Amino acid sequence: MSDAVARWPLVTAAEMRALEAQTVKERGVSLEELMERAGQAVATEALDMLDGAKGPVLVACGPGNNGGDGLIAARLLHQQGIAVSVWPLYDLENFRGELVRQQWQSVQKLDIPVLEAAEHTASCSAPPWEDGDTPRLIIDALFGIGVSRRARDGVLAYALEQMARASRAHGAQVLAVDMPSGISADTGLPHESLEPALAARTITFGFPKLGHALEPGRHCSGEVKVARLGIVSEAPEMQVWVASLNPAGLFKHFPERNPAAHKGDHGHLLVIAGSVGKTGAAALVARGAHRVGAGLVTLACPESINAILEVKCTEAMTAPLPETGMRTIGPDAVPAVLELAKQSDALVIGPGHGRAPETFEFVRALLAERRQFNLPIVLDADGLMAFAETPETLAADAEQSQQTILTPHPGEAAALLHTTASEVNADRVAAARKLAAKTSCLVVLKGAGTVLVHPDTMETVINLTGGPALAAGGSGDVLAGAIGGLLGQQAPTLSAIQAAALGVWLHGAAADRLERQKGPAGVLASEVADEIPITLKEAREQARTQTTRALEDFDDDDVLDFPEPR
Repeated sequence: MSDAVARWPLVTAAEMRALEAQTVKERGVSLEELMERAGQAVATEALDMLDGAKGPVLVACGPGNNGGDGLIAARLLHQQGIAVSVWPLYDLENFRGELVRQQWQSVQKLDIPVLEAAEHTASCSAPPWEDGDTPRLIIDALFGIGVSRRARDGVLAYALEQMARASRAHGAQVLAVDMPSGISADTGLPHESLEPALAARTITFGFPKLGHALEPGRHCSGEVKVARLGIVSEAPEMQVWVASLNPAGLFKHFPERNPAAHKGDHGHLLVIAGSVGKTGAAALVARGAHRVGAGLVTLACPESINAILEVKCTEAMTAPLPETGMRTIGPDAVPAVLELAKQSDALVIGPGHGRAPETFEFVRALLAERRQFNLPIVLDADGLMAFAETPETLAADAEQSQQTILTPHPGEAAALLHTTASEVNADRVAAARKLAAKTSCLVVLKGAGTVLVHPDTMETVINLTGGPALAAGGSGDVLAGAIGGLLGQQAPTLSAIQAAALGVWLHGAAADRLERQKGPAGVLASEVADEIPITLKEAREQARTQTTRALEDFDDDDVLDFPEPR
């Protein structure tokens, strides 16, 4: 899936340190030079944010290398005539490393004001600056990717609170160095319930971090700029990349429509969905499939709701199936579905099924016969819960399971992994990889920063589209239909994981368009589906003109936008 991802790999804190070490080894660049380049990048971004103003700028410095970057920026800004002051978290004797101490000595030789260390003022809860002298710009160089626990005695919490207060009450902009301090570079989550100040911009080094793509780190980071600094593109310790999704690569495998094409050329999706009270789920799956261009959609549903879906879904065909006493699909429906599958190109199973034991029995029996129809499958919602007790049975036929795409939300993933939703969200990448390994299925872990994992390679992609507009019932059904509709159109150019990735990206991008028009609340799932065609059209047009460059093609001093494609 290498051409399905963006130019930016996403790295953990440990991987970034490995890349820095490899840069020193391969290119003979000293750590001191890397720090100087980083400080220069910070100063450049600060000047851009000041937009001609002369300050005041406050550089909040922590005890490690992140603080050293900030001190270099302070020196360079001072030399540009900017009114800059330094606010250390601790006294100098608590700073770590000779490089950082050298930067302190450089600052002390200049006429740069140094405020009292936060460790001495934290108890009074007052800001370190005088009333009426709130900084215009605060450079957050407290910890970056380096904080793994709360700073002692609540000093970091105090510093973050003061920066956030200056931002909220006085309009001070925050420029974060590498990561907003207090946010994990690996998970995007705050450390021990810290509340980082929202950065207007983050300048990160080498590569963006996982925490820039996963919420709430994505929101806290603001606009993310990536300063390459001459960092190498890989290190021996890095075997499985995480990357951000780039639709341009996907459109290479999703061809334009032939002017002479007919409905039979664009896939026939079989949707097995719905139960009494949940006909909307089935209807929304069909709508999502139609909106990504599926040529034909058949809704197979319990026989007693068939008439309802015939009215709801004008464009889809319907097929009534034997049902249980609870008006859900029953195990007697397996032969009928196997016959329908012979006329189909892909299946979606599960939305609105309900969780009757007999329905779970139907789902397990149908998937046990996967070799009879040999089609790609989207297993969603209640269909996933049929395997909550024994998810490993999905891997019984590895060849077939790799054509099965699981689309759980965190609660469903937790059921399959026998854990909790909070544990899944604590490390979404690790959870998605664990589920892919356990089931041998392609995994699409939905949520803020949807994670896709290929079961063979563990190659992992995080999608950066989609936001709070998707927090509405039925959104997942539209996504299942979009992925299923693309799967039905895939042969021979679009692989299952590429179809899933494109579906996820389009679904989120359509919601983003609506959020810009209407705001984040009140967007209907059906409206997201209806926005997909124009989103698809615009993305395809952009992909035609987009040129891609390898990381090695950029100069050492390039500063690039993330996640904007290049």
